[in-house]
Amino acid sequence: MGLENLNSISSAISAFSSVAAPIAGFITQQRAADDALKAARDEARLMREDAAYRAQQVKKDARRLRSTQMAAYLKSGVTLEGSPLLVTSQTMSEAEKNAQNINTNAKYQADALIKKAKTVDSGDIFGTVQQSLSGVKKGIELFM
Repeated sequence: MGLENLNSISSAISAFSSVAAPIAGFITQQRAADDALKAARDEARLMREDAAYRAQQVKKDARRLRSTQMAAYLKSGVTLEGSPLLVTSQTMSEAEKNAQNINTNAKYQADALIKKAKTVDSGDIFGTVQQSLSGVKKGIELFM
């Protein structure tokens, strides 16, 4: 009778200890998913900052080009009314559109990166709990 109880207790302990492994695995997966999301958010922030810098560079280059255009027109004796004014305005308008496109594309890429990180499979908590509870039930049954 004592050996039977010892075997029963040993089986129950084994069943209970098997419950911890899936829960620990789930916790590890969840931490990895959280770390991946944090890294994705950091990378997305850097993408947006880089895009903002590139957009500013586009605008700066356009202002430089506009100044060069205006200087060339004035040097040749042409006034800045009419066509020359339209040309310089068009230069600035295109630069503004390009800068907006750079920022918009970076936003979409950053959002997609974060969304992908959020959908990483971090494990099925309900399956883990169910598996753990069935292990506990088995352990109790073996002990009884």
